[in-house]
Amino acid sequence: ESVPGTVRFYRARAWPAVEGAAAAAAASGAAAGEGGGYTVLGAEAGGKAAAPLGGTRAAAAGREPAGWCDSLLSPTAWASAAWGLAAQASSWPVLSVLRAGIVEGCVVLREPSGHSHLFGDALAPAHLRSEVHVSDAAFFFRVAAEADVGLARAYIAGQWSCDDLAALFRVFIANRDSSKSSFSSGKVWTATLGRLLNLASYSLFLDNSLAGSRANIHAHYDLSNALFETFLDPTTMAYSCARFRVDGVDERTGRPRFAGSLDDAQVRKLDDLIELADVRAEHEVLDIGCGWGGLAIRLAQTRGCKVHGITLSSEQKAWAEKRVEALGLSDRITFQLVDYRDLAAARPAAFDRIITVEMIEAVGYNYLGTFMAACGRLLKPSGTMVMQAITMPEPRYEEYKSSADFINTIIFPGGHCPCVTSLTDAMSRNSDMTLEHVRNYALHYAETLRVWRRNFNARLDRVRALGFDAAFVRMWNYYLAYCEAGFDTQTLGLHALVFAKPAAKSAV
Repeated sequence: ESVPGTVRFYRARAWPAVEGAAAAAAASGAAAGEGGGYTVLGAEAGGKAAAPLGGTRAAAAGREPAGWCDSLLSPTAWASAAWGLAAQASSWPVLSVLRAGIVEGCVVLREPSGHSHLFGDALAPAHLRSEVHVSDAAFFFRVAAEADVGLARAYIAGQWSCDDLAALFRVFIANRDSSKSSFSSGKVWTATLGRLLNLASYSLFLDNSLAGSRANIHAHYDLSNALFETFLDPTTMAYSCARFRVDGVDERTGRPRFAGSLDDAQVRKLDDLIELADVRAEHEVLDIGCGWGGLAIRLAQTRGCKVHGITLSSEQKAWAEKRVEALGLSDRITFQLVDYRDLAAARPAAFDRIITVEMIEAVGYNYLGTFMAACGRLLKPSGTMVMQAITMPEPRYEEYKSSADFINTIIFPGGHCPCVTSLTDAMSRNSDMTLEHVRNYALHYAETLRVWRRNFNARLDRVRALGFDAAFVRMWNYYLAYCEAGFDTQTLGLHALVFAKPAAKSAV
């Protein structure tokens, strides 16, 4: 698919067509518990916005198909007036929620009129300070109606900007976790219809069946190899958490002080995973979700083993094959465009080792057991599997499972971050493997994302030359900052796990 086509795909995800959703969301007024996402700006605002609108539905007919919260944008005067009313009516509940909710950190919000609001502690440290400039009052309606996803869509639409997105998300997280804030667990509410529409879209259309998985992977990973080259390291092209060298501890924050280049950190990550798997020259290794082939190449170069990489991305496969051929490694590395389920049926007990790096997030909750069963079948009786996985902390997992957020709705369609317990449960119920080792590298991922965002913004001329527009650039920056804050606060985890078959000899 062409780059303009992929941009159209992301526009469709950012503004999905839902008839009458904007007016209906305001009319609903009712509220339901927010899901496991960590951005809570829209808390309670949907219900509060309903009263000023009087529960009326704006025009049920004559409207062009438009986005969720854009459905009132019509050439007709009445639609424009209705949209203006909705935006104005939504501002005060959003501002009141911010006023009550932000007690940790500081957010300054400037309205289109120039009026400013300060929420929280004016003396908050720099990493918990952010300034938001609202350029379009429609921002308030989006946030009131859809909370987390609405905030993202408003940013992509250019309706607000921010001096430090990651800091803004850190403020939201700090207040979600604060017992003093109305953002804290048990006190967070959002518009019923907006939440349910996003969840319905996620549940019905973003499944991870055989056909659904291919479509979901294509949506993200087949964007453009050249796009990913603008921010990934050129050595490995690894689109996963690196392992940076730790150079002491920052006395101010108590956090590790990372050092070294992204290239070195990605190579270190690959070597760590290979060491955990105890790969030897005589082994045949399966790389599930092989990406652009960086792990397969490192395995062949350092261990001399055979590697079979599988992917559902035709763009990645073509790029990886050219790279392997150029390096003269085609006799040891093969790539295949195939689903893990089909491979398990075709090649049982074929591999000594499986290494899968941040592919489990594309499997989906309903297929975790299927995935573990397939891996158990693919391994020889003495086999070992190493998995690097983005994880959700256990206390928030039940809420997260039944929610749709910015990441799994717009960025990674159908995506799902398991918790460690869900992985071990799926393993024990569907395979004969046991858990041998686990470690968390979440803070390394925050640093990885910071570097990726810096690289991406340093090459915006190249990004634009590839055909990606301003809305896409805003979306990508939002995505990278959103994830950075999640890992920086350990709202998200990054676990390396080792699973072993009964006859395996543990190397950890």
